[in-house]
Amino acid sequence: MVFRSWDRLATWFERHPRITLVIAIVGLCSVIVWEIVRISGARHTVRNDWATGVATGITASLAMTAVLIFMYRVVNGPGRHGGLAFLVTLLIAISPAVAFVFTAPQPGAGSVAPYAVTTGAAVAGMAYTATFFALYLALVVRAILRSSRSPD
Repeated sequence: MVFRSWDRLATWFERHPRITLVIAIVGLCSVIVWEIVRISGARHTVRNDWATGVATGITASLAMTAVLIFMYRVVNGPGRHGGLAFLVTLLIAISPAVAFVFTAPQPGAGSVAPYAVTTGAAVAGMAYTATFFALYLALVVRAILRSSRSPD
């Protein structure tokens, strides 16, 4: 039953690629904007470690991107990606979602309204997430440009 739903969704995505791309771009942009707004709001609640948190998050995401590029371009070479490369890629690709979940306001009765960021580590997680989702957006735009030039 679950697999049929996934098949239907995959079929719909294949039939409507432009709508799928618009959904992806809007989703990525909304996460990026939300994180940037949260980072700027945290400047008032995280006074000492705010800039360090932003710099750490951006540096960490760029370092993970460099690890991926190094792994695919230098270590494995084009077309020779093994199981370790897949595992590292999966872990790095999932890491922004994990950071997003752990830095987002937690729903429920115990959560404080309004939600206030109070640590530099949370700011680093938000900057890490925003930078990685910006990278994902750049990859989607690059894929769109490359596929629109394709003779297929």
